[in-house]
Amino acid sequence: MKLKQSSNTKKPSSILQKPSYHMKTKFVPLILAVLAGGWSNLSSVQAQTTNFVVNEFNSAAEVTNGVPWNGANNGWGNWYGNDFVSVQWDPTSDSSGNPHSGSMLVTLDNSDQYVLFDGFFTFGVSAVNFTNLQFDVRYDASSAIRTNGDGSIDFGFVQVGCWNQYNQDYFGSFAIPATNAAGKPNTNWTRINIPLNAVTDPVQTNITDVLFHAYHPGYGNQDMVGATKYWLDNIQFVGASAVSNPPPTLTVSAATPALRIFASEGEYNREDLATTDGNASWVGGTYPVSYSFTLSGFPNCATYQGYQFAMFLIPSAYLPYGPYDNSYADWDSTNDLWVQIMGNATNYYANVAWKTGLPGANPNNTVAKLYTGSAVGTWKLTFSDATDGVLTAPDGTSAPFSLPLAMTAQFANPLVAYFGIEANTTGNVGQYVDVSKITVSGTAGQAVSDNFATDSSLNSGTWNQLGSSSAAVLATSDTPWWISWTLPDFGFDLGTKASLSDTVTPWYNPGYYSGYFSTPIVNQEGTIKWALIPSECLPSNTNAFFLLQNPPIYE
Repeated sequence: MKLKQSSNTKKPSSILQKPSYHMKTKFVPLILAVLAGGWSNLSSVQAQTTNFVVNEFNSAAEVTNGVPWNGANNGWGNWYGNDFVSVQWDPTSDSSGNPHSGSMLVTLDNSDQYVLFDGFFTFGVSAVNFTNLQFDVRYDASSAIRTNGDGSIDFGFVQVGCWNQYNQDYFGSFAIPATNAAGKPNTNWTRINIPLNAVTDPVQTNITDVLFHAYHPGYGNQDMVGATKYWLDNIQFVGASAVSNPPPTLTVSAATPALRIFASEGEYNREDLATTDGNASWVGGTYPVSYSFTLSGFPNCATYQGYQFAMFLIPSAYLPYGPYDNSYADWDSTNDLWVQIMGNATNYYANVAWKTGLPGANPNNTVAKLYTGSAVGTWKLTFSDATDGVLTAPDGTSAPFSLPLAMTAQFANPLVAYFGIEANTTGNVGQYVDVSKITVSGTAGQAVSDNFATDSSLNSGTWNQLGSSSAAVLATSDTPWWISWTLPDFGFDLGTKASLSDTVTPWYNPGYYSGYFSTPIVNQEGTIKWALIPSECLPSNTNAFFLLQNPPIYE
């Protein structure tokens, strides 16, 4: 186990493609089939990109095909705010003078604000590959203006960005001067280039729409009164890199009922369950006192060396932040006894160790150690009295130990038992342990016998969860499949259907089949995304095909 470095860092009817007359990214869907319990990989292809054109407004369909807020694809409209009046296709105004094209005319009344956008999940691009968002804009001479402190006038301050978890993420802004160099009304087309940077703004790693926002009671637009009309044209992402990201790789596996705990964040982040009962010490219990946990899945020891599952027994009096306010309780506490399970190049091993009076460190007194061929199965720590105990591995291998009497006096109640994982290397981030059962018996406090294989939810009366709130996911008999895929997955979405030979029924988002009362739990863990699929989100009781689609499934 390595030392702690720092604290925590922490859809949609048929598929519609946005019109484009430039070469752009095109994907053949990657499909996996679940057929009577088996699965097979059917296809995966990706082509190289140049620019990604969002809209050239060559036809009215690029403006009016759908209403964004209602979930249709390709439709420009207002997300919220009272400024919005209308959008319409104008075939008489094109930034390049192309008689076979046009632009989008936006009409506003400037009384409040507006968020003009083209819908949720209408495409998928990444600032990893593109350097700028570019578009052309032109204002009507009658549009409202604002007067700046230096006496200059313009058509107001407009922000440009994308959707971000029901909020907005802004890449940049513009304000077009209301007069030209000759002092006349400025009705010329202006090309706007907004730089993108996925490093400083991680939201830009997965851009799925474009939006324009202006807030007239603020941002210096307070004095703008009256209507505004402007045209937009040639919205595109430019500056594609020469490197092509590979398409995601999709995997499906049966979800055995258990609590899956991921190493969700950094290499030294802990993801723990802590007993809500604070009297979990073996000291002063009714002997034998035992702590046991059953693991039904553990990372391969040779591939993921150092990945750790551990139990910590920590007296609350020796915790500087309290037992539930810090996911580094084992490190920050002055006193700790642990059972640590890890793997090396050839096998798995476990040790029992303790510390007292040593904050900011791992236990430094090892009293028992054993090696075993597998971490899967039931591990048990049993105390026959306050000082003597034995650690038993799933294969029956055991290691007895004795503790100093003076040391045990510092582990009396109140004490909390913690069970959880730590990656210990960056390469282990995203790996997981499946926990089937945890029991605690013989202590003075509440006995614990939690069978996660039969639970319908994590019992908040028994456990406090420390670390990432998404790191522990309970698979039940009603969630039969884990679907996972590699990153990057920019613009991809998961779909399912019962038969590939059925050309009438479209691919649907899995939530469609439950009426969106139940949807898959999707988490990113390291470089993998995981989706736990409920039974009610499957299209059939026998067959299901899964697909990752770009552009995304829309229903």
